[in-house]
Amino acid sequence: ALRKFFAKLSFKKAETASLTSLADKSKFENTPQEKKQAVVESETGCFHDCHIRTKNVTLPFLTSARKHAIMKEINYRETDMIREIKLNNKTVQYDLQRKKVKNINIRVKKDLTVHVSADSRVPLAYIEDLLRQKADFILSALGKYESSLRTLTSQPTFNDGNVLTVLGHQKQLRVLQGKQNGVKDDGDYILLTVKDTENTELKRKTLQKHLDILCEATISRLCQAIYPDFSAFCPQYPEIRFRHMKSRWGSCQYKKMILTFNYALIHAPEECIEYVVYHEFTHFIHPNHSADFYKALTRHVPDYKRIKKRLNACPTALILSEQPL
Repeated sequence: ALRKFFAKLSFKKAETASLTSLADKSKFENTPQEKKQAVVESETGCFHDCHIRTKNVTLPFLTSARKHAIMKEINYRETDMIREIKLNNKTVQYDLQRKKVKNINIRVKKDLTVHVSADSRVPLAYIEDLLRQKADFILSALGKYESSLRTLTSQPTFNDGNVLTVLGHQKQLRVLQGKQNGVKDDGDYILLTVKDTENTELKRKTLQKHLDILCEATISRLCQAIYPDFSAFCPQYPEIRFRHMKSRWGSCQYKKMILTFNYALIHAPEECIEYVVYHEFTHFIHPNHSADFYKALTRHVPDYKRIKKRLNACPTALILSEQPL
């Protein structure tokens, strides 16, 4: 029984080696219509996914059942634990998941975890080469979220004197007790009046409601001002929606004529909000992120790269700090 077991194990290892050899020979070349490079999508997103397109690997000498068994064994070996990789001399852990996807997806989440998903045909060495190529992006995102987490842990109570950012301007919070809940902005201060000054959730909800209303008014005004520039491509005024989103500043459903914006834009300077509005309206001309899309965007926002960099440094949620940011 032991001889049969080890003989079967050796056969599986040989087939696995053959599969890896074929994968290396194919080099996962793209079709002639596709470029062999990482494509960074979700340009108005708070984080990006990196994509690589791959070509199917053919295994003519194996049955489909055997191919499935080999891939299952490889998948188990690669995803049984969190993997580690050196990126610019810094050790980073990542969770690799094998899925039926066309691209290699790299996601950096706000809890400081890195998640990678790829098709089972893509060799581990190929995935880790891509991670090294994207080291600057991954480390930058981790640093940004780590900084945000440090700020968040110091501001859960909405105390008098906390500092928050509204339309790019830092304002001090003044917490007052009164008969009605409400918020007033007198320039340098945000006056937050609540019935119970010890109720943290009440203070948060009251302040968030005020900021959401201000965000809707600001973006609606900008949309009405910008729409005439796109009326030839957008015959009717689009529906404007708002949501609390974690990964995007805005989105465009060009077929349904719907634009959606993130409430967190209220923390960004108005020029950044205007850039996002132009970005989403430009999708009515080019519903993608092609070179033509950016040429059209540049006509309206010539220095969009500078503004985008400023936007990505803005908080993506209601954040208060003890000291000016």
